[in-house]
Amino acid sequence: MTEEAAEIDQQELFLWQPSRYADPARLISCFGGAVDLETGKRLLATRRLDKRLSRLLTERFHLPPPALQDNRSIDEADWPVACAPADRLAEIAIRAGAVYWAATLARTISGREATALREQLGAALCSLAVANKDLAGPQQPLDPLETVRQRVEADGWVCLAAWCEAAGPVVASRVRLKLPPQNPLEAPAAPAFAEIGPLIVRRVAG
Repeated sequence: MTEEAAEIDQQELFLWQPSRYADPARLISCFGGAVDLETGKRLLATRRLDKRLSRLLTERFHLPPPALQDNRSIDEADWPVACAPADRLAEIAIRAGAVYWAATLARTISGREATALREQLGAALCSLAVANKDLAGPQQPLDPLETVRQRVEADGWVCLAAWCEAAGPVVASRVRLKLPPQNPLEAPAAPAFAEIGPLIVRRVAG
């Protein structure tokens, strides 16, 4: 299979077979809690059940039909995010948060604050932020320093939530399905992130 064909296959799976990527906790709700988490994992790993489970998930979570927004109408820059597994979404979120905080991180170059940032975020994230500071959000307060990583990550998830809203309901509903219920993507993105959030996410995911 060529690389292009593999990409198309992943896109088709994303649109038509949510059982391939849904969080097990999502499937449990389809059965009214009658199955436990481990059983949900086993069911999702059983390929012969893909069509049946995908139908259940589509009905339970009211996933919009792909015909409303097929793979030809989804922006090319959005596919790396749409097809990302849950752990990759978490990575995109922290990277997006770092870029959103770039103006703050770039001005903190020495002393106690700089040391704390390197300890919490790591050199790679700090470098990523500075290299993409053209997309930085407003200055953020550093104190309390011990919560910087949590706040950067939280803002990154808001960037990702804004990307979901920009990508449209067909994509957004399926991406949210990759995470457990009550995840950060379920809440509406703050208006301040509406424009810059999707731009940051597309850049750091590319």
